[in-house]
Amino acid sequence: MKLGYWDIRGLAQPIRFLLAYKEVDYEDKRYSCGPPPDFDKSQWLDEKFTLGLDFPNLPYLIDGDVKLTQSLAILRYLARKFDLDGQSCEEKRRVELVEQQLADFRMNWVRLCYSPKFTEERDAYEQSLPNNLKAFSEYLGERPFFAGDRLTYVDFLVYEMLAQHFVFSKTSFANFKNLTDFIDRIEALPTLKKYLDSETCIKWPFNGYRHWHADLRLDDTPLEAGLGFTCKLRSDTPFLGRTALEEQKKRGLRKCITCFTVDEHVPLIGLEAIYRNDKPVGFLRRADFGFALNKSIGYGYVTHPDPDGIASMDWLVSGEYALENRGRTIQARLHTRSPFDPLSRRVKGIYDTHTARH
Repeated sequence: MKLGYWDIRGLAQPIRFLLAYKEVDYEDKRYSCGPPPDFDKSQWLDEKFTLGLDFPNLPYLIDGDVKLTQSLAILRYLARKFDLDGQSCEEKRRVELVEQQLADFRMNWVRLCYSPKFTEERDAYEQSLPNNLKAFSEYLGERPFFAGDRLTYVDFLVYEMLAQHFVFSKTSFANFKNLTDFIDRIEALPTLKKYLDSETCIKWPFNGYRHWHADLRLDDTPLEAGLGFTCKLRSDTPFLGRTALEEQKKRGLRKCITCFTVDEHVPLIGLEAIYRNDKPVGFLRRADFGFALNKSIGYGYVTHPDPDGIASMDWLVSGEYALENRGRTIQARLHTRSPFDPLSRRVKGIYDTHTARH
């Protein structure tokens, strides 16, 4: 089985949840999209019309002779295959109604997230959020799941939207304990919990805190430091350096910040050389022992050795890494996302099981 989608959560995430819950062995094919203004989609377009899809699009699912596109069609197919569809007429009615209501909810959420006026529109959206949550809360009632006593595919759709909004505005959930209990109930499912704690699960894009003069210096750009989201490049807002950043995004990054851990218990203090496939590509800016991880952790910049090379995600994860420590090299693991508290829950004062290391 093969699932194809962009290298984001998006429409494919509830599908990934369902497959993880049922412990299905499948290929999670993720396509990269280039930076603006071109948003190069060649990685997907080169394959788009070669897969035998009736309506070539993302996400797609290939399961033997079955080839599907459209996220809801895929979810419904998998629900029937793995007995996660509604059984009684009442369950089916509830599932279908919630599914359609979520489509409207998600459309407004996506419109806000990608709006160039996000800052101005956020407050109004947050003020209206409790009314939307109230409708879902009343519909769920005292049931454990939205169809009733049985888990169905629609619960993964609801969970994805509620979890995103909980990070967006925890206070909006203050009067809806059954919704937060529902989130906890889904995350406590053993097979899904295993997936959420794994490196394969795409975590939230809310990390990115940088330490001035170490992680971020005058010779680093916001894009290289993973802080491009602060620059409002989607809007027309003028600022010093905008042209340079736009040109860098179009060209691609040769250098970018990365996180490393080492399993061997050795002290890291910063300035250790980083090797990729036995070639020096940078050095750690800062490092220390992470007690929650029970291993040393460091942040540093990796630079493509080719002057015209691009430090893409594919290039980064395809290498074998080591750090030089006191005259010898130590095998290191590169993390594309924070290995601890990737949801930034502790920053929001949420100290619970969700802050487990990843």
